Amino acid sequence: MQPSQLSKLQYSIRVSSNSRSAQVIKADGSKQKYSGDTRLRSEAQAPFRTFRLFVFGGLAAAAGLGTAFAVIRLVAALGGAPNAVDLPTGLKDLGIDVTALAGCLLVMKRDNEAKEKAMQRISREENLAKLKVELPNGRMVNLGQLRNFARPVIVAGSGEQVEQFMQASEPVRKELMERGVMTIPVALDGTTPELPPLEKGEERWRASPVRMDAWLKWLDEQKEAAKLGADQPVYLSLRMDGRVRGSGKGCPPWERLAVQLPKTDGIWKGLGDGFDGFVGEQ
Repeated sequence: MQPSQLSKLQYSIRVSSNSRSAQVIKADGSKQKYSGDTRLRSEAQAPFRTFRLFVFGGLAAAAGLGTAFAVIRLVAALGGAPNAVDLPTGLKDLGIDVTALAGCLLVMKRDNEAKEKAMQRISREENLAKLKVELPNGRMVNLGQLRNFARPVIVAGSGEQVEQFMQASEPVRKELMERGVMTIPVALDGTTPELPPLEKGEERWRASPVRMDAWLKWLDEQKEAAKLGADQPVYLSLRMDGRVRGSGKGCPPWERLAVQLPKTDGIWKGLGDGFDGFVGEQ
């Protein structure tokens, strides 16, 4: 790594370290399920969801009120009350109101489910960002502090599997480094993978996980959510902004990453930072 590049990395880390996720505390002193930053990021990614929930919530309330009046009118019609609507009209009005209420509730249910799913994904990414790695220069940073600097690819498996997966990246290592990819080998069996030493200028290629218990806990939680075995080798590819670009079982698709990701140097620098591709599991 050139001195200018190292200085740039250290500066970006210092700036990033000033940002912290704040948890929201209820009036009774208990912690909410998600932090304020998680909620803000969820709203930023789907800015019209809250508006839809508000609109359809109002429509659902109106439809519910209409349904209640329609039931009363229908009961009056069945009882032969004076000035009551005829039975076919009462049934039609009730059907319209019930249909409108069901439609509004269905839209709200889908939006709330999508919101909860997005909040869970963002919360997982925030917890991932807190995991620590050691850079080749000996500096320890949170994974989140690499945002806007690198595209981390987490390679997790047994020591032998990690060695094989990292070896598979060698043919396209140069192309991946040009695209800001930084590999993080995580041995799930507690062994130390035998990886080739980094040569001069390759310091940005690899970082080492620190505090393995936290890494293993996070990976176990993700595997449990995805219904994968604890020993299943997995990979996670992160975007430049720290969000999960893709994940899967086994070896990362190195050749595909080398083709799909934009370069971070030269005339392409910065142009593709927001076009890292799909966000979520593949």
